[in-house]
Amino acid sequence: MTVARSFVLLVLIACALLVSARPAVAASAEQRRVAWNEKLTEELRKEKPEAVPIFREAIEASERTDPTRAIALLAEVSALAPRFTPAMRRRAVLLAHNGRRLEGIELARQAQALEDTPENAVAVALTLISSDGGAPGEREKSEALGLVRRATDRLPSDPDMQMVRCEVALRAESVSDLDVSAEALLRIAPSEPESHVCATFAAVMRGDRGAAYDSIATARRLGLDPATVDRLTRAVDASEPPLFRWGKRLLAVFALWLVGLAVLFGVGGALSAATLRFVRQLSPDEGATRGGGPLRSLYRAVIHAASLYYYVSLPLVLLLSVLLGGGLILAFFYVGRIPIYLVLVIISIVGFSVVSVVKSIFMRTRDVDPGLSVDLRKHPRLAAVVEEVAARVGTRIVDRVYLTPHTDIAVLERGSMLRQLRGTTERCLVLGVGVLDGMTLRPFKAILAHEYGHFSNRDTAGGGMALSVRRSLLLTAIGLAQRGAAAWYNPAWLFVLGFQRTFLRISQGASRLQEVMADRIAAFAYGPEAFASGLSHVVRRSIEFDAHVNATLGEVVDKSRPLANLYRYEPEEKRAETAIEDSVTSAMEREPSPYDSHPKPVDRVRWVRELATSVAPAEDDGQDVWSLFASREEIEQVMTNEVRAHLAEQGILVRSDATEAA
Repeated sequence: MTVARSFVLLVLIACALLVSARPAVAASAEQRRVAWNEKLTEELRKEKPEAVPIFREAIEASERTDPTRAIALLAEVSALAPRFTPAMRRRAVLLAHNGRRLEGIELARQAQALEDTPENAVAVALTLISSDGGAPGEREKSEALGLVRRATDRLPSDPDMQMVRCEVALRAESVSDLDVSAEALLRIAPSEPESHVCATFAAVMRGDRGAAYDSIATARRLGLDPATVDRLTRAVDASEPPLFRWGKRLLAVFALWLVGLAVLFGVGGALSAATLRFVRQLSPDEGATRGGGPLRSLYRAVIHAASLYYYVSLPLVLLLSVLLGGGLILAFFYVGRIPIYLVLVIISIVGFSVVSVVKSIFMRTRDVDPGLSVDLRKHPRLAAVVEEVAARVGTRIVDRVYLTPHTDIAVLERGSMLRQLRGTTERCLVLGVGVLDGMTLRPFKAILAHEYGHFSNRDTAGGGMALSVRRSLLLTAIGLAQRGAAAWYNPAWLFVLGFQRTFLRISQGASRLQEVMADRIAAFAYGPEAFASGLSHVVRRSIEFDAHVNATLGEVVDKSRPLANLYRYEPEEKRAETAIEDSVTSAMEREPSPYDSHPKPVDRVRWVRELATSVAPAEDDGQDVWSLFASREEIEQVMTNEVRAHLAEQGILVRSDATEAA
């Protein structure tokens, strides 16, 4: 038996004793008591008249809860009338309930041997089931239950007999007998509060707390004293298993947390819809280029709120993980069987979850160069273009330019929050070498103007908290996955997945607005057609380059061929032009999901072409972008080496030329 269950049982037994010890509240019960005592007194008068006053005094002492005096007086009665079993059985029960259990049992058995009546039988049962002076064993409990069952079978409509059966069943923890006695009492004495007290016992023992509270309310309405009502109520409160009691509170907190998450999710969707409406209503003149300030401010506030919500949620997630794991282990103890392996798995998952979450908060990552740093002094024309575009957009020039082997073009700012506030962060431009092939200068400048537009609108500044949340989510996910704790039954993993989707829905909506405003800046700086051409080129070149890389690397790896220049290599099997065209069309027209950071490319092209602007052409508009660099061949070879090094990290070795050893 658990500690909680033992406590509840003790309280219920105490309530049963209080009810049985005090005079009945209901008039019918009081009348029965008086009538029964008079009947016994008359029987004693016939047998031994001089013992009657002593017997009456013993009854009064018992009702005054003076058991010592009552026991002594009943002993005098038995000395005068040794075959008067009512005095014997009453003294036996008092002895058993006042630390002299064995004496009480022996005396009750003597009374039953002299006269086998239902009253004497239940007296034996009450002494057997008493815990004063020694706890009853299973055999004694079984005998006591058998005695009260036979007694109630002989007197099925006697409420006092049913009440005794209720008390014995409670002490013996017999739910079935409790149910039988409660049902009988509610049928034969529904207006007596004791009947509903018994019904309370039965409901608690079978785990029906709702019915128990209802029975207490009825007993109180029928006149049960407040002290007993309070004891019963506390016993029912304590009967709820700790796992359920605390589990409900935790579920309430979890439900509130889910409501907050749902609100954030809904706000993200509403802001996305507002962004789309705002974009469609933008004025085609330059005055709206840097518009949307209130909407961007609202986005910023919501992102900050979501970020704070994330950090507030982490302790709850850890608590839920620990409590759920601990609850499962406690459940094994309740069941009585402890699967060691499963317990170890639970402990490891909880431990890994806690470690992963904590590390994601306190782990600090260093700024890593996003590519190969370019010395602009060696590429003066590139430096001039970068400076020209910054001046035309009206913002500070980038501090560093990096090259990557891919097709990405992006900007970023690096530096502490203090540097962001001072406006002294390091601005970086990332250029993917794979996107430059076939691109002319004017579209390239328009794309750079778009990226500078993010600086101009301060899209890359601030947001440190949002970046911290994304980094923490990523590190937590990686930590859980590496330790095998990324599973549907792990609350920490479910939280990472759920919050990631919610946070993306909010932050990517802001990104879509930022992209549209940066598109307009680029269009007003170098013309709508220049930006449309540049955007289309980036989309197309990304698909073409991916196809080229897949075909090239597949060929050189499978056939062990050398790879001197990834960008100039001509694979034997190329992707069909029609397939590439289909992929380009699909990419341009693909509907964005709520988690995409960019609007649909064809919409972006259409929106900039609706702008009322025209920009005069420049002499160098048609020049190839590669003309900005001092040595294309050298750059392509360096980027090829980067790809080769990355493959080597994966265990794939690719030669640089035909003479190099495999």
